[in-house]
Amino acid sequence: MAISITAFVGRNNTEVISFSDDAGQPFNFDTAGATKIEGVAGGRSVECNWTGDKVSVNYGALSLQPGIYMAQIVLFSADNPKGKVIAGPGLPVEIELTLHRSAS
Repeated sequence: MAISITAFVGRNNTEVISFSDDAGQPFNFDTAGATKIEGVAGGRSVECNWTGDKVSVNYGALSLQPGIYMAQIVLFSADNPKGKVIAGPGLPVEIELTLHRSAS
C-alpha cells in the first residue's frame, strides 16, 4: 500500500497513519511493546505519538528542503532497541512524502 503525504516545512500539520497486522487486524503498538516511534525522511527523524493502531507524525518538523522523499516509520521496543522500519521503501506500506515550503 502506498501512502502519499503532503507536509509543510515548519508547520504543525500532523498526519495520522493506521497500521494493520498481517491478518488485516488493527496493529496495537502498546501490545507490541513500543517505547518510541519515529518518522524518518532525508536522513532526519521526528518523534511520533501513537494510540492503538494509529501513529501521528509531523514531517514538517524535519526542517528539510522542499521536495519529494521516501519516508519511513520506525518502531522502537525492547526487542528492537535500534528500531525496526515498519513502513518505508520496499515494504508493504510505502510513504511518499511531498514537502512544501509554507508561505510566511
